[in-house]
Order: sequence, then structure tokens, then C-alpha cells
Amino acid sequence: MDYKIGDIVELKKQHPCGSKTWEIIRIGVDFKFKCRRLQSSNNN
Repeated sequence: MDYKIGDIVELKKQHPCGSKTWEIIRIGVDFKFKCRRLQSSNNN
């Protein structure tokens, strides 16, 4: 499966806020994710 920066994924691991939805912000040897719930709450 191919992943791109900006893709939204659901992982087994939860963020401390309880969300399992993450946005991919870096791809390389490893992946870096950003919690989607916190991002949406920061936009309000």
C-alpha cells in the first residue's frame, strides 16, 4: 500500500486525547504522524 504526506490513517495506537485518527506528516525510514482531533480543535 502506498502512503503520501497528508493521508489520513486510523491506527491501533491512541493519542492521549483518545483519537485513533492520524495525519501522515513525514515519510522516510519511519513515519511521523499528527493527531487529527487536536488539529481540528486548534482551528476553532
